[in-house]
Amino acid sequence: MNLSVANVRKLVAYVVGMIVLALSAFFGIGDGETFFGLPVDQIVNVVIGLLTGLGIYQATNDPA
Repeated sequence: MNLSVANVRKLVAYVVGMIVLALSAFFGIGDGETFFGLPVDQIVNVVIGLLTGLGIYQATNDPA
């Protein structure tokens, strides 16, 4: 079984997205601030989630 990055692009996109999400929570991006009445940290989390989903959708896996 030859496992390379080309075979697991979707997994790599997911892991990168989760790392960015964890780092935004760890560093407290937007804690306590609001943007038009919406908490900034929640907006950041939604944007990261959407971009992660888009990255997973766009990534192609090579057939095994």
